Amino acid sequence: MKHHLLLLSLCLLPVFLLSCEDRNTTYSEQLKAERQIIKDYIAREGIRVIYEYPDQWGEKDYYLVEGYDYFYFHLNEQGDTATTFEDGDIVLTRYKRFSLDIYPDTVSYWTTDDGGYPISFTYGNNQDENCCIGWQIAVKQCKHSEAVCTIICPNKLGFTSTGSDVIPYGYQLSFKKKR
Repeated sequence: MKHHLLLLSLCLLPVFLLSCEDRNTTYSEQLKAERQIIKDYIAREGIRVIYEYPDQWGEKDYYLVEGYDYFYFHLNEQGDTATTFEDGDIVLTRYKRFSLDIYPDTVSYWTTDDGGYPISFTYGNNQDENCCIGWQIAVKQCKHSEAVCTIICPNKLGFTSTGSDVIPYGYQLSFKKKR
């Protein structure tokens, strides 16, 4: 009986070790994988990476925001050019968060009823739990209230609620200054 248990244990050990293999990746390996996911997404979507903020946006132009590795910004709609954001402003936000996989999942929607601006945060406050650093960067790049943008956001600039996994996300965002 003991031999059977020992034999069974020895047979199951490789299965156990293989199942744990993916969980034991280093942070450096996770970052490398995240970068590859972003690069693959950019190639698959035919995105043209630009290194200066343009006066005119092409449909597939994404600006690699200076100072932020792997953070890409695309302005979909300029918004109300008469209204700009300043530190301390309350920003109302609608968003869609999506994965950058080959078959992307929309993780979060504009709102549950697809209307209004359900989330607010303070512009310039990187400690505000209702947004992530990536959203703060996006507001700065949008410049104007009622602008709409799409960003590619690496995990370190995203929400901490995504846990210890190093997973990048895309966001379509609409920002409005609360009056």
